[in-house]
Amino acid sequence: MRRMLFGGKIMYYGILDQDLNQLRMGFASADPSELASNVAFHILEVTDDPDILAYHKQYPNDYDTILTMHGFEIVPIAKDVYDIMSDENIETAVVSAEPKYLWPEQYR
Repeated sequence: MRRMLFGGKIMYYGILDQDLNQLRMGFASADPSELASNVAFHILEVTDDPDILAYHKQYPNDYDTILTMHGFEIVPIAKDVYDIMSDENIETAVVSAEPKYLWPEQYR
């Protein structure tokens, strides 16, 4: 795992749904590359967006762009948020806007 350090501290990352300005529950990592590939995989499983599918076919390892095309962004999160988001029992979704799939507070 590649951990990002800032001032000697481990950084943690989550997925921001830019349309809703809320974090997606269950998606968190100390490795932004791992997080990008994990979430892109979930997106590719459920999307019917022809642009995303065509892009992935042409650039199969460009996970960051797939996230951007889907309206997601990798953002830094606090350790306590990371700890909650890392719970294996949290249901995840990359399309639904139901409150149970979103962090209850706005990100910005």
